[in-house]
Amino acid sequence: MITSNLYHKSPSYCSKYVYLAYWWGATKSALKKYKNGGQHIVTPHGLTDNFVGSFKPTRIHKISTY
Repeated sequence: MITSNLYHKSPSYCSKYVYLAYWWGATKSALKKYKNGGQHIVTPHGLTDNFVGSFKPTRIHKISTY
């Protein structure tokens, strides 16, 4: 089940795990902060849109061709 409660560990999903790893890690200041208790869903393809400033994660896989 996917819920929009971003800052709670459970329930969770794959792209939320990645977001929360940055949130609890050293790069917390590089993430957008969502109001209203974190009502936001992090999608796999939209993950990079959750970062602010010039920080961009370097190890995110992108599909360029099918």
